[in-house]
Amino acid sequence: MYSGVVLENNTPILGATVVVKGTSISTKTDFDGKFNIIVPKSSKILIFSYSGYETVERTLDQETFINVEMHTYREKGIWVSVGGFSDLTFAPYGIAISNGQQEQKLLHFESFQERVSLRLAVATDFSENWTYESKFIYHPPILNNSLSNTSIAYIKKDYQEFKFEDCFLSTNVTKLNFINAMLTAKVGVQRFDRKQGFGGAIGFESGNYNLRFQYGAQIGYWNDYFTYEIYFRKFLIEDSLSLITNYDRINNVNFLKVGINFLFKTHADKY
Repeated sequence: MYSGVVLENNTPILGATVVVKGTSISTKTDFDGKFNIIVPKSSKILIFSYSGYETVERTLDQETFINVEMHTYREKGIWVSVGGFSDLTFAPYGIAISNGQQEQKLLHFESFQERVSLRLAVATDFSENWTYESKFIYHPPILNNSLSNTSIAYIKKDYQEFKFEDCFLSTNVTKLNFINAMLTAKVGVQRFDRKQGFGGAIGFESGNYNLRFQYGAQIGYWNDYFTYEIYFRKFLIEDSLSLITNYDRINNVNFLKVGINFLFKTHADKY
């Protein structure tokens, strides 16, 4: 008789399968991650498996109590997202590239393993209007289950009619269970022509993994003007092609951005 416990980062795994290799003898872990199994004397190996986790093989010895640590799959490759977008009013021709920075919330947690992401984008009308965007994001929570997907971003709109710069820190603060959404917050410095000052924004973000869409909104105040943002994102073809729309109103100036993103993986194998 062998017994033991199956854990992930000291958290019990319920329902993990324990099999005596080469036989049909098996059992499953209970609520506390514990198991008991009778192993024939001719057998020497136990196999531990659970959906989305790496399979573990353990060679048996005289010790009859076994601690097993399991881990989710990690991906050898990285997600790459390439897309075209249009700031319809000022800079209609744009291109963006990232390693899944926007799509990660619509991907299953077993598929997306990157801890950090980077997004770069540029748009123009091939005349005097240009938009530059850069965003660095750290996905894991910083404080327990709070402050996830924390990012630093810089946006510059160099247009004939006005100049705009935005340097900010944003994060998902915590989950709002009563509306099944995340509370989002943003702080930083904005400059709109001669107006410049410190400010912030607050809003929400929600979505549906099964339907593959996400949406959100924010309202902010910067020195002496308000900003408003509404966005929507939807996968059109499995995990590859998605549509994004984004409406911003900054100091009474309207921006409407639409785009198509293609997402692929550089290598599909797992380790």
